[in-house]
Amino acid sequence: DGGLKLTWGKTTGAQGYRVYKSTSKGWAKVTDITDGNVTTYTDKTVAHNATAKYTVRAFIKWNGNVVWDSAKGKELSARYIMAPATVKVSGIVNGIKVAWTGVSGATSYKIYKRIINSDGSAEGWVGVKTTDSKARNYSDKSGLTSGKRYQYVVRAVTKNGTSAACRVADMWYYATPSASVSSVEGGIKVKWNKISGATGYVVYMMDEFGDYVKVGSTKKTSYTVTDLDYGKKEI
Repeated sequence: DGGLKLTWGKTTGAQGYRVYKSTSKGWAKVTDITDGNVTTYTDKTVAHNATAKYTVRAFIKWNGNVVWDSAKGKELSARYIMAPATVKVSGIVNGIKVAWTGVSGATSYKIYKRIINSDGSAEGWVGVKTTDSKARNYSDKSGLTSGKRYQYVVRAVTKNGTSAACRVADMWYYATPSASVSSVEGGIKVKWNKISGATGYVVYMMDEFGDYVKVGSTKKTSYTVTDLDYGKKEI
């Protein structure tokens, strides 16, 4: 989905535009846009960290012939910096983990987030962290509100510029409950604080292999685990 996006001013009366790209042999046609109201084009063939030069020429059709504007437009050049191809978010204890794929030549990465409100509107992007070149993940534990939906993007920074944002990754955030346990008749009772926005809770217990397995779910803030081995420590 990456590439360099060209945008140009509309030419009065134009019925279309031809986009040209500079090559070693001169200007070459990239594409014809046959709608005079369309004034953007994204070149997805440009290579990472490469510089490309473009120009655009307007045209009309008259008596079956194409009539070109007298001159090409202003020459534009830009360097394409590829954004991280994959970005994923996942829940961690009292936070959100953002993970991404690396970009060749990146000297750092910039992570941004925003809130999606209950009515679907989005707040503005806020920069939360600039990492070093080796980083492939970041744990965000600041400014999060339980029951809110958050979106994240990552930009790669190189010595030649900064990439566009990657695809948006989003998730609902719920704070981690603070739990306590006590022995009761027939088992162990687990209690925790109510979490804003939560509609239910899932209870897990560590097995003999060190893995957490689900033992039950509830809409309350307590759960009694039964069928336990007498004298065995449970986590």
